[in-house]
Amino acid sequence: MLHELVLFAGVFALSAAAPGADTMLLFGWALSGGARAAAPLAIGITLGKLVLLTLAAAGVTAAAAALGPLFIAVKLAGAAYLVLLGIRLWRRDPQRPIAAASAPADPGSFGRAAATGLGLAVSNPQAILFYVAVLPTVVRPGSGAGLYLALAATLCAVMTGVAAGYIALGARARSAAGSPTARRRADRLAGTLLIGAGALVATR
Repeated sequence: MLHELVLFAGVFALSAAAPGADTMLLFGWALSGGARAAAPLAIGITLGKLVLLTLAAAGVTAAAAALGPLFIAVKLAGAAYLVLLGIRLWRRDPQRPIAAASAPADPGSFGRAAATGLGLAVSNPQAILFYVAVLPTVVRPGSGAGLYLALAATLCAVMTGVAAGYIALGARARSAAGSPTARRRADRLAGTLLIGAGALVATR
């Protein structure tokens, strides 16, 4: 089992850490609202990846393709939401006190941020293909629930490290934005990242 877990951890870490919609969103959210605001987003993304892992392990990932137009509609709605958040950041007043800075989707709303991350993760067809391609190399017939639980724990551990890294970078950049001009630049960078994440979601 150890060999399978190491293989899965390495491949998943490379996939999760690569620049993409998830990482852009984490960095942009932390840049806009700080680490505390981005934490529920990371939890939602991790939950979404666990959902996909579970579906792939159960052999029902083909259900996403069966949804057809509904799956595409959900994906496009999520992309539009990210673009809207990015536009709001571009238009936000840089004169606000730094203590009053907020994340694009109300950092006080844990559920909204977590739902955004969950929706982004489960609507990624590339992620579905990743699990379909990787799991047959680590899951053997008769492996049992023990291996699945170990894979889920490995996924959570790796994703926690990746998310913490991107959130720390975004939060550090935010803390350096003290003047209104710097905050405007930070907001516009965060907004651009969110708009870019939306574009990636819509086109993948």
